[in-house]
Amino acid sequence: MSIEEAKAARTELMQLLKNICESDSYAIGAILIDVKNDLVVLEYIKKTATSDVGPKGGGIELSGGLLGRLIPALKDLCSEGSLNLGEPFVSIVMAHKGTAIIYILSLEWVIVVFGSKGLSISYIVQQLAQSHSKIRALIVKAQLRREGLEEWGL
Repeated sequence: MSIEEAKAARTELMQLLKNICESDSYAIGAILIDVKNDLVVLEYIKKTATSDVGPKGGGIELSGGLLGRLIPALKDLCSEGSLNLGEPFVSIVMAHKGTAIIYILSLEWVIVVFGSKGLSISYIVQQLAQSHSKIRALIVKAQLRREGLEEWGL
């Protein structure tokens, strides 16, 4: 895999995040997270966002491995011994100011799309589900594994 192919895949991933975010007027941002390393790898936040929802001060802060603990907890909740729902792939957080969609690509990667009240949950989840295989393939092509992160300065 060449550096040019990796850069093209990374650009395509970024465009995907942008398209998902721009498809809903209530969406504010979309981020790709390396769960194992608790690291925001790519983020797109609308420049025109005027809502009080979203990160303050420019960057997104993660909560010390919260997603790394959340995914196994969701798997336990959905297991045969509990609710027997099957494998979880999305979690919705609705709060008094807005909504976050946590889309689980794998145990290592999630996409979080967040926005103000009115966010079209079903439409965004449908877009993510339709792009699931493509996103996973692009992550590999973009070399966004631990060994590839240093090359990107992450």
